[in-house]
Amino acid sequence: MGTKTGYVIAAGMILLGVVGTYNAVTSFGKPVVVNRDLTTTGTVTHKSATALVHRVGITLDKSFKMQYSFVAEDGKTYIDDETLSESEFHSVAEGQEIEVRYNSRQPSISASPFGHYTSVNDLPDPTPTSRLIFCLTVLLCGIALVVFMSRGASAPVARRAIPA
Repeated sequence: MGTKTGYVIAAGMILLGVVGTYNAVTSFGKPVVVNRDLTTTGTVTHKSATALVHRVGITLDKSFKMQYSFVAEDGKTYIDDETLSESEFHSVAEGQEIEVRYNSRQPSISASPFGHYTSVNDLPDPTPTSRLIFCLTVLLCGIALVVFMSRGASAPVARRAIPA
């Protein structure tokens, strides 16, 4: 790693550490926003099937997709899509209502009954204390990198005589 690159990385770490520490400190005492898993009714808006066919007529691959929309708790309409198996593809029709699970804070994280949904309980919820510890660690590592690089640049080079 070149000296300039090292100083740029260290400066980025210090900046991230300072800004993150400030944000973590100012978030102490604010009300905690609760994440929830919500369920609503969505509608299948579009289905598509594609096949990759070799020029000699052999089908190499098939893919089945479904697009659905739903109205979240915030009143906005969200659209998402999923890849389905062939049997799942044939079991739904456009306009059909399906159950949709989504994250209350980020409704764009959603899944139909055919997809995989990561529950809010499985997602990390950083507290101000954990964010403060992380950002202070990044800040101290950036400072340590600057100190290490400045000492390395100014240290005399040891020279040894080469035996003849």
